[in-house]
Amino acid sequence: MANVMTIDSGGVGQGVRVNEREKLVRYNVALTGSYVQAVRGANTGEVLDLTKVTGVYKEDQFWGPRGPTRGYVLNIGTSGLSLSIIPGADNLHWLLVIFDTVAHQLAAGTYAGGNGAPLVGDLDLYAEFAGRRFD
Repeated sequence: MANVMTIDSGGVGQGVRVNEREKLVRYNVALTGSYVQAVRGANTGEVLDLTKVTGVYKEDQFWGPRGPTRGYVLNIGTSGLSLSIIPGADNLHWLLVIFDTVAHQLAAGTYAGGNGAPLVGDLDLYAEFAGRRFD
């Protein structure tokens, strides 16, 4: 249930993209610790806390009090697992859900013990969030 989120700095304008009314923010997510199964609408699970992003400051990287309206996983490297992002307790806290088979959430347990271990150290795990620019 631990992760570190940083703004993607893979190129100019890739981490934070803004148009007139909407912005997209791309995060690199590094997983550590243990996986906790997600509970929709609560902050129980692998919480993606958009208020605790680390790394280099980028213009427009911070969300207002309403947060983004949607989040999704861009790619998951070579883990062979399926990932999804669902709402947490509010729009600044989202949950990363990991599935090991169709419609079956990964069992709770340490990542290092083989339970989702291919995701630990995966540098190609990206999540993107989109929402209104001024909310």
